[in-house]
Amino acid sequence: MKSLREISLFIAVVCMVVFIGAGCSDDTIVTYVDSIPGASQSQVESFFPLSSGYTTIYNVSYQSSGTSEIVTFRAGDKEQFQSVELTPWYGFSNSTADTGYFYTSANALYYMKHLGDSPDKVLEFPLSIGSSWDSDGNDDIYTDIITGEEDSLGTGGGIYGKTFPTISAVQYIISEIDGVTLENGVFYSKAVLVSTYNGNKTNYYWYVNGVGLVRYVIGATEVSFPNGDVVGELVQYGY
Repeated sequence: MKSLREISLFIAVVCMVVFIGAGCSDDTIVTYVDSIPGASQSQVESFFPLSSGYTTIYNVSYQSSGTSEIVTFRAGDKEQFQSVELTPWYGFSNSTADTGYFYTSANALYYMKHLGDSPDKVLEFPLSIGSSWDSDGNDDIYTDIITGEEDSLGTGGGIYGKTFPTISAVQYIISEIDGVTLENGVFYSKAVLVSTYNGNKTNYYWYVNGVGLVRYVIGATEVSFPNGDVVGELVQYGY
């Protein structure tokens, strides 16, 4: 008969083999991966939910003024525009409001500030470290997010130059897929970090499956990273 010590040792070895071969069922322990496959509209929307009523609330801080505010985004009912199914994307902050639009293809997520604008491809599958894509957008109105100047087409200026903190970048690139911890202590595993360089500073976006955009940094430098001119962190999401 095997001793209790031998049985315990055997169980420990089996557990170690299972852990090494298959990982841990709690993905907060093993988070780093090289890629996340997928090439369907449902997979795209799993990293940026667009179901009607889905709401994300961010605490957004501005380095230049030392101030912060709560910014809320909500997906509206889908509508047709030139044979494309769009999702209105509403943004609210204090007494201001604005509307942008998202749509998905089989493998990508696109954003438009206004109907008919050149779309900005903000996410493309498969999500693999080092993969990159052209933004396909050509909208320089983004500069008002950095300067805080009033956007002539917006209602609130500042971050409300757009209802999504995007930029007229040449390329986006997936920098890493790893865990990210927010300032409030909330941890997300397997966050996809997308970066884009505008010739002066870099912008970063962290996406999480089933949640969406959990953190973004606008106007980061090597010194300021992981912070920048504007930092938004998710504080609440759902319906």
